[in-house]
Amino acid sequence: MPIRRVALGQREQSHGTIVGTLVGINPEGQPLVYFPGAPDSQVIARIATHDPAFDGEIEQLRGRSLLLAFESRDARLPLIIGIVRETIGRRAEAPPKVSGLPQAVGTPGEPLTINGRTLVFDGQEEIVFRCGQGSITIRADGSIVIKGTRLLSRASEVNKIRGASVQIN
Repeated sequence: MPIRRVALGQREQSHGTIVGTLVGINPEGQPLVYFPGAPDSQVIARIATHDPAFDGEIEQLRGRSLLLAFESRDARLPLIIGIVRETIGRRAEAPPKVSGLPQAVGTPGEPLTINGRTLVFDGQEEIVFRCGQGSITIRADGSIVIKGTRLLSRASEVNKIRGASVQIN
């Protein structure tokens, strides 16, 4: 991992620890976090814990609350020092509801535009919508994965299923 150099005159300070959220993993495998007062919507963090949850697939921790400290009190240099859990002795299957997330996480400096009828989400690799045990994943290669305990499809007119091949069960 490259050493981060910070211009002291531009440094945003953060005192003590703060609860943040894991919002993703960048292509280099570094965790991206958000926290109240973050200088950007996604800040690269380093892991400074021996928590077994970080031994496996860290992507499963997306949306989880994390305890963050800051190198030299710099808000641009967060250190993950733990996972905030609601229970002891077992891991939650689904990430807990997280408060403190921004209303919209987007490219810093660019506003989220909603025209009243259409809401557009752009993702370079994938977009994931998750609620409880259900999720919808849209990937850059064109694949769409819908998961849930029950799936209902209704149409007041024709319900079409089209594809080069269609497999049921």
